[in-house]
Amino acid sequence: DVESHVSENPSRDMKVALAEYAPGRKVFIDGTTYISEAVRWNRSYTNTQIKHCVNHHTWTTEHDKCPICGEEPIEWDHFGNSIEMITPTGFYPSKDTSRITTKDAMDLKIGTELIGVGEWISANNHRLYATRTNLDSQNPEILYYNKGYGKGYYVCKSCGYALPVPTTRGNQTENELISNLMYHTDKKGNLYHNGRDKLCKANINAAIDNGFFKRVVLGGTIQTDYCEIALFDRVSHQLRFSEENLMIGTTLGLMLCRKFAALSGFDRGEIDFIVRNQDNNVSICIYDTAKGGSGYSKRLNNPALIEYLFDEIRQDMSTYTSVHQIIDRQTVQYAELVDIFKTLNRLDKELVSRQLV
Repeated sequence: DVESHVSENPSRDMKVALAEYAPGRKVFIDGTTYISEAVRWNRSYTNTQIKHCVNHHTWTTEHDKCPICGEEPIEWDHFGNSIEMITPTGFYPSKDTSRITTKDAMDLKIGTELIGVGEWISANNHRLYATRTNLDSQNPEILYYNKGYGKGYYVCKSCGYALPVPTTRGNQTENELISNLMYHTDKKGNLYHNGRDKLCKANINAAIDNGFFKRVVLGGTIQTDYCEIALFDRVSHQLRFSEENLMIGTTLGLMLCRKFAALSGFDRGEIDFIVRNQDNNVSICIYDTAKGGSGYSKRLNNPALIEYLFDEIRQDMSTYTSVHQIIDRQTVQYAELVDIFKTLNRLDKELVSRQLV
């Protein structure tokens, strides 16, 4: 049935669940369209706080300061110095499908971070890249979080009814926005909303002031395996983070995942990547999507394999004329971050450097 389909899928693939089944999303099952309208979570646990420091480290523990570098948390992602996160155990659909047609398409913002990993240890490096895996650190985790349109969600504490915070609210106060966004009016003029068939009526001021999580994100962490590839501009000098180098890292990440999966014979969905900004340096983190890790990504901690993949990517990309030869339906969100020409230049520079060793 629809409820089990929507609420059980999150345990199988958190990132897909957060993107495809979060409140506001349309769900198509057996020829019928539903809309996800409420979130379920374990109410015996307090919500997680996500923090971020000036050196781009992210953590979800109770530490007041960054456990890696000791810096204070800073404002991040248009939230405050700490982002409150609900970890969903399921999502619930509406039963009234007639309202689906009034819903616009949602451009949800999904964030991904590698946490629990310390600084790179400086070392003399004769290549234009360096690698490390979770053999070098303890308890690495991948953090996934859904930011709605970018400012989080409003979530009813009683029934779980939830909607993304709009990007603008005009002249409305936040309480007025929540009232207009989250409540309907019945025939008697009473305000209500309905999450998982639980009717929540409003004494409006008390309900809004005390009954909602405001600007929370939906997400969670999985412990996994990873291999991080730091890019270098010249020997022993890491490539600085910039918009141009973010595009190079993204293009390489997409191609590395594709070529590595094809070479190794596992499904592309078993691994994924993020481009990291650590101390203003660029790195590509390839990680296993399986909870606990499957060991695939750690195989990349091998110079011979990395260089073979670089050569394969360079050969393929030299024939490409469009970003559509790199992206597919699952990776279309990266379309504006692909740059074939600059990535080829980077790979050519890496090959020249390698031949001089």
